[in-house]
Amino acid sequence: KYFQQLMPGEWMPYNLLAQEAILTQDWVAADKNFEKALQIKPDLFDLRFWYAQNLLRLGRPVEAEKLFRQLIKEEPGRLDIQINLANLMVNRLQYDEAVEIFRHVNAELPGNVGFMMDQASMELRVGELLAADQLCLDVMAIETNNIRAMTLRADIAEIGGMTHQSVERLQKVIDATTDPILRAKLHVRMATRCNLLNEHKQGNFSVDYILGLLRQAIDENPQDMGTQQIYAEHLFQADRYGESRQWAVHVLEKFNRHSIRAKDLLFELALAEKRFDEAEQVLSDRYENYDPTDPMRYYYEARLLVARGSYNEALQKLDCMEAAGTQG
Repeated sequence: KYFQQLMPGEWMPYNLLAQEAILTQDWVAADKNFEKALQIKPDLFDLRFWYAQNLLRLGRPVEAEKLFRQLIKEEPGRLDIQINLANLMVNRLQYDEAVEIFRHVNAELPGNVGFMMDQASMELRVGELLAADQLCLDVMAIETNNIRAMTLRADIAEIGGMTHQSVERLQKVIDATTDPILRAKLHVRMATRCNLLNEHKQGNFSVDYILGLLRQAIDENPQDMGTQQIYAEHLFQADRYGESRQWAVHVLEKFNRHSIRAKDLLFELALAEKRFDEAEQVLSDRYENYDPTDPMRYYYEARLLVARGSYNEALQKLDCMEAAGTQG
């Protein structure tokens, strides 16, 4: 404001006000001041670039893209603007153009780990698994324990159907990770991966091993409700009904008393143990407190009736489900 008094009608004070607004994350104020500056100096290159970046913050990507492309046309050597355009293309899922830009950036700026990994991610997106893997190896030659590169190599192995390599690479990521929250997520991912591999070839990984991974994840991040829910479901699949019930109840009592997944699990447990009155009570609680008109209620009631040997009544419930589904 002081500069506005000293320099009336100049663009610089408005630019300074815009930059200050960005520091306080007031994107609207920044936009207004950028526009005032551009009205005075419409051809100033960097001012237009800063304005385009702020357009992204305001959720106006079409305008930002148009301006980025114009700026690149005027100064094709400005890699910083090309990187902004590439990131915008990534957000718009236009990976083919994004990868081309990152290839050019890395050719001009070799050895930049961040840009190399950006390209590797895009190579994977466009199906160039070998190129993505080689970039990860190149990054790891610079930074041995680069978590991003190690994680992407695990992704590549998984997508490429490399069974053992996917597990080995993921374990290396876990070993190199110190953050407990991230380690917990990785342990859940490992458990999910091992369980999926068991579906293709039974016995690859023991039930106890998979449960151990999930228990480690809970210990590392005890506030994650989802992991505890998954753990309870895996205990059920392992026929460890007592433990499974304890964890399902724990989820309801500590995290969310309306958890549909936890209540569905309690229903399955009651059905498996032939505790039919309990299963009926769980169903009543699950739907009365969620959506009593949900047609799937008839399906679960039919399953309960089949378990009790009431087959004709079960068929009637399925008829009700079909009728309710038809009515929407």
